[in-house]
Amino acid sequence: MKMFRVILALVIIVLSGYSLITETLELMQYYVFFLGALMLMTGLAELKKIIVHADTTVIDNFRHNVRNAKGMWSRATTIILQLVRDLGQD
Repeated sequence: MKMFRVILALVIIVLSGYSLITETLELMQYYVFFLGALMLMTGLAELKKIIVHADTTVIDNFRHNVRNAKGMWSRATTIILQLVRDLGQD
């Protein structure tokens, strides 16, 4: 899954670089599609991390995932996924 995310990131960089250099927006729809796919893959990876630690309590799980997340976006994604998971258990 990590290799697929790297490939998606490279495709996004190439498409956005091409659009920036040529100053055209004709590839923007593909850029947005691949960006959405990358975000989906990142979210699934974070969800997988949360599910792996499901044997702990909700608060411990939340603290563990937020502390171990690297970077602001990873922490934000972790918090959102944790809240969605907790709301789904009710």
